[in-house]
Amino acid sequence: MIMKRSDLYRFQEGLEASQLRGRNFTHAVSENKEAVANKIKHLEKEKAPDEEFLAYERELEVFNREWALKDANGVPRVRNIKIGRTRSFNQYIIPGLDDYKSEYAKDLNEFKEKHIDAIKAQEERDEEYKESMEDEIDFEPVMVDFEAVPDEIDQFIMDRIKFMIRKPKKL
Repeated sequence: MIMKRSDLYRFQEGLEASQLRGRNFTHAVSENKEAVANKIKHLEKEKAPDEEFLAYERELEVFNREWALKDANGVPRVRNIKIGRTRSFNQYIIPGLDDYKSEYAKDLNEFKEKHIDAIKAQEERDEEYKESMEDEIDFEPVMVDFEAVPDEIDQFIMDRIKFMIRKPKKL
């Protein structure tokens, strides 16, 4: 099957969010999760950061930990940020984080200026990768008959996993 690279990510999102039942359906979901993850892992090597950018990220982690509010034990405080339905990350709680005039913002800009070459090189890799999302790839999902799809499926999941569903003979 030919699909856009971006479709592969949408497919993965739907597979990860699927919590439906049915032996044939869940088997196909499970098989596809593994196949899609392997395919994406290979695609993402294209935007993998170089050692210079990784060093910048390690230093940025230390920089942000120093600025973060601390609890009574001196542990940096974090908040969980959700991205869509399936992903999230922890972000340090930093005074002035959202204020471009804050002392944190001024220090952060100086810090980034020291690493500008690594940052720009990574931004270029990311932009090339983003542009490649419209490229077509060949991917053969494990298919399941429409009749095996649980009735409880919602539109969000259906829109993302349609690649693995054989069209019904009649609706």
